[in-house]
Amino acid sequence: MILLFCASLASISAVKLTLTSPKDKTITEATTLMVNGQLDGAKSITINGMKINPTGRNLEAMAILNPGKNLMNIDVTGTGGDRVSKSLRVIRVIAFDDLKQLFGLREHWAKKQVIALATLGIIEGYADNNFKPEDPMTRGEFATWLARAKGLKLAKPSKDLYFDVPKEHWRAPFIKAVVDAGIMGGTSQNVFGIETPLKRSEAVRIMAKAYNIAAAGAVSSPFSDVNSDTTNSKAIISAYKSGLVVGTSRWKRSFDPERDIKRAEAAVLISRLGKIKTMIAALYDFSQGFSSLNLCRINTRPIIKKAFITPKEVINNGANNVKVSLYVMDEQGRGDISQVWADLTDLGGPLNAKMNVQKDFSYGLSFSVSGEAKPGQKKVNIYAMDRSGLKANTVLNLNILGK
Repeated sequence: MILLFCASLASISAVKLTLTSPKDKTITEATTLMVNGQLDGAKSITINGMKINPTGRNLEAMAILNPGKNLMNIDVTGTGGDRVSKSLRVIRVIAFDDLKQLFGLREHWAKKQVIALATLGIIEGYADNNFKPEDPMTRGEFATWLARAKGLKLAKPSKDLYFDVPKEHWRAPFIKAVVDAGIMGGTSQNVFGIETPLKRSEAVRIMAKAYNIAAAGAVSSPFSDVNSDTTNSKAIISAYKSGLVVGTSRWKRSFDPERDIKRAEAAVLISRLGKIKTMIAALYDFSQGFSSLNLCRINTRPIIKKAFITPKEVINNGANNVKVSLYVMDEQGRGDISQVWADLTDLGGPLNAKMNVQKDFSYGLSFSVSGEAKPGQKKVNIYAMDRSGLKANTVLNLNILGK
């Protein structure tokens, strides 16, 4: 009796989960990652609470990543009731096309700081996914970045702020925040200068004011082009003493106070703030910050169910009518299915014949087989794709008889 009981326990295999991708502690620029692995003895599986339907022993799902930290909690229940759980930690960083290329023989000197600040949501690039690091920084851009860096409270203005900052402008809440905080003002009473390039000396003066960096006393300037007569000289020297600025060259101690500050330079300036340095360190720290607040969205492949072709056999006289119908299931709901189509090339038809949704939520397609089609068994490939690009496929057979 005891031996039989032990044997029955041994016959119940423990559930196993072997993940092949992604690796835990992954840092990626991708917006999505495929989650792949092998399953043994699995009865059910969820990722971040989303039910996954494995294909045989294969685990497959798509993680849709948020900027910053992303957590994937994978839970598997075995046929014997045992469970196994694993977690994957992924950091998605915001990258820009024009910072991926080499500048000369090396990457752009500010690439790491730009990527970190963009990932934290402090700075932004352009709609074409370029950052344009060498472009002059405008006052409107600097106001926006500074408001985010300081975490200033934003409010939609009830009236136009300046002639060049109407209340509807997307930067208006940021500009209002820095103006209300007394950090920045307009270039005149009625003009903010939202598109006006910002001088390097002005940027440092604004930063010194925003972060209460005490003005330097009577000390010698570390820069050959900054003296007591230079505009904002005390702020520049104070910023140097606090480690906020280092100059424009490692060989010649100069500052170029009247030159327009570049977007990359402004990003690095902000990255040197103590609070921001702490935020950047925390961003790349895999030992903290991964919780239920960081669960990424999981997308699964559609499932084609109950696919039919009627009739299953036709004569190639060009006068026949064939109908294909099927049901598509999607864990994310019907609205996640972007398109369903049939490949009719084996019948002399199109590669992507669209299938339309019917009243009962099935998908249908009617077509005639060309009289030129040769007799024999032909394949009709059916595909369903969701909005993330995941596809399902099934094959239906149609037998064509001679005339």
